[in-house]
Amino acid sequence: MTAESHPLRAADAFDADATRVFRALSDADRRFLVAVLAERSGETALEELATELAAWRGDGDDGTSVETTHATLYHTHVPKLADAGVLDHDRERGVVRLAADADAVREWLTLPDLEG
Repeated sequence: MTAESHPLRAADAFDADATRVFRALSDADRRFLVAVLAERSGETALEELATELAAWRGDGDDGTSVETTHATLYHTHVPKLADAGVLDHDRERGVVRLAADADAVREWLTLPDLEG
């Protein structure tokens, strides 16, 4: 039996993947993004998500707060979620989409209520 085929090695790989996903989802803003994307099919513009996230946090929808939120999404939150395999990011087009099946994502975590 090689090290790669050892059952514990496979479990370690799963644990590493699960740890990466849970770390990515440990932030409330990132969970909000996943909740929004889970409710939509297809791609969503990062700028639109920034506006929605700023409003959800109560930052308002003024240009400065949305611009700051967009920068944080682009440089921090989206890369962490993409690295964890939760979403896909098309940088050229400025859009993201859920990479995982929305039903599977719902099973992994309780999504926040988008209405309240």
